[in-house]
Amino acid sequence: MKNKKEIFHTDGTEHALAYSVYVVGQDIYVAGVEVEGLNWVAKVWKNNKELYKLADNGIAKSIVVHNGDVYVAGYETEGSNQVAKVWKNDKELYALTDGSDYAGAYSVFVAEDKVYTVGNDGNVAKLWKNKSATDLTDGSKSASVNSVFVAGSNVYTAGKDGNIVKVWKKGSELFALTDGSKDASANSVFVVGDDVYTAGYEHNGTNYVAKVWKNKKAIFKTDGTKDAFANSVYVVGEDIYVAGDEGSVAKVWKNGE
Repeated sequence: MKNKKEIFHTDGTEHALAYSVYVVGQDIYVAGVEVEGLNWVAKVWKNNKELYKLADNGIAKSIVVHNGDVYVAGYETEGSNQVAKVWKNDKELYALTDGSDYAGAYSVFVAEDKVYTVGNDGNVAKLWKNKSATDLTDGSKSASVNSVFVAGSNVYTAGKDGNIVKVWKKGSELFALTDGSKDASANSVFVVGDDVYTAGYEHNGTNYVAKVWKNKKAIFKTDGTKDAFANSVYVVGEDIYVAGDEGSVAKVWKNGE
């Protein structure tokens, strides 16, 4: 949608999901998946038209465009496991994992021609710089990184280690935002100057509560009467925009409203 106007959709003949959008000038790029026959096909669309088919049994989770090239992070099923991958335009750029465990790539960011990707390989949360991997967790608990943001020489990542929402900076833990007593995760991280904004959720014992943290302080949360999740955060000036859902209704909040 642009404001409240729908600007992208598939034809509806097959099940499809859009996971990520990126805009360059007047061009709108979307990454996701569409069913074709018995396969879930990872795809990229540009201006409402199919641009690339990336994998016959895969999902495209995140997209960026850098210097005219389209980078996509996601995963492809090979044998009994998922392999985390990055594609550049219509070709596979990297297979980030070897298929020996269940893996995925969930966010990609390109800066100074370096490709930063995050996800998991088995229980280990991972950051990749091009193909070089950094383990962010020790694998003792199920963990994953869901978002990456590069600001200058600093690489910020956000996700979960067990039930603890965490933010890492340059591969080292920066914040633990929850105490691990209830299920929680971070889905998005955005940085402005020295301030780190993280969006995600935490269970309150009855329902999931959508939350946004600025540095270590929670600055927004839903009331907890319905399941709610904060999936993306973006900051413009003094305004904080959050996309997610509450009670199965898709929502965008501005400054907590």
